[in-house]
Amino acid sequence: MKFSLVDFINKIGFIIVLAVVAFAAYTLFFNKPFYEAESYEGDSMRTEEESGTIDSEKTIDRLEIRNISGRISAEGWNNEEVRLDYRKFGPGIPPDVEVDYQGSTMIIKAVYPKKLSAFGSVDFDIKIPASVRFVKIDSVSGSISIEGAASGLEQELSTTSGSIKTDSSANLDISSVSGSLVFSSDGERITASTTSGRIEGVLEQAPDSGRIELKSVSGRVVLEVPDNINADVDLHSVSGSVSSELPVSVTESRKKSLRGRIGSGGTIIDIGTVSGSIRIKN
Repeated sequence: MKFSLVDFINKIGFIIVLAVVAFAAYTLFFNKPFYEAESYEGDSMRTEEESGTIDSEKTIDRLEIRNISGRISAEGWNNEEVRLDYRKFGPGIPPDVEVDYQGSTMIIKAVYPKKLSAFGSVDFDIKIPASVRFVKIDSVSGSISIEGAASGLEQELSTTSGSIKTDSSANLDISSVSGSLVFSSDGERITASTTSGRIEGVLEQAPDSGRIELKSVSGRVVLEVPDNINADVDLHSVSGSVSSELPVSVTESRKKSLRGRIGSGGTIIDIGTVSGSIRIKN
């Protein structure tokens, strides 16, 4: 049986997904013994063990959140403090929730015993005041969402297994191994990457310059842009269609790629997939 280049690349993409998942599993099960447990599966397999609320002790301009298993949801509000509501779940022993401060940075983290055969999970619900200008969230197994935050909030969000959804961001860096990415942003620097999942983004305004880079191995990519955007675009897919609703002055066009200029050019838009379509719409 003969295989085409597309078939070969698709198999390579699938192997990449398996390799990344295997690496994550190795890290969890061998390098970090206290991670030896079932993955976070949502509320259907969990029973609530404990809940609580913590308010920040001072004005915060940077927020960092670290979790292993559980959902992380954040939203803006008009009060001056950061508020954390947490809910711990079994089966297994849930982690401790610790809050540290480094200057005007607040660090929220789930801390697990180092020798444990099974662990629980914890969900974080966080209220973010306008004083916070940067948020960094890291998770292993669980979704991440931010909504209704004050404009101009820079965000760096990553999870191994789970979706990410955020709005009203400034500069943005989001990534997932297995999960969809949905965002809206008025930043000049946007990076979004996922191995298995779609990417759907909205540019809330046309940046004067900057770089938007969106990458997916297996999943479609859709980017909504303003009518007045000036951009240099490079769209490339191995086995999916490539299109733009805005007129493009083409400098290079192939079956599955498009390179050119929208308007007078400026902002770099680089979008690539292995298996999935690419579309720029307005």
